[in-house]
Amino acid sequence: MAGCNRYKTNAPIVCDDAMKALACAKRRDLQITFAEMDGTDESKEEFVNTIVGASKTGQWCVVDGTHDTATSDALREAVYRVWLKGSWDHHENFRLWLVVKDHR
Repeated sequence: MAGCNRYKTNAPIVCDDAMKALACAKRRDLQITFAEMDGTDESKEEFVNTIVGASKTGQWCVVDGTHDTATSDALREAVYRVWLKGSWDHHENFRLWLVVKDHR
């Protein structure tokens, strides 16, 4: 799992607790936002736009609950828009934190 030492990376950061991302951002005096979904089409678009917007402004973005299918599909779309479209047009301070719970 990641810690603040992963500050300089373009890859999504995987962690097991959103509080780690919050604490890390606070130490660095950075803005952080949460991308959340409630299963509706409107929330999917807002979810994707939150991540894409954070990527352009240099915010850190936390996605909690990546285990459900709707969130995974929306996350895939956001990742495509931010990293895979060929432009790599995101702010150097942008970080995407993926909160993954260990269900063992």
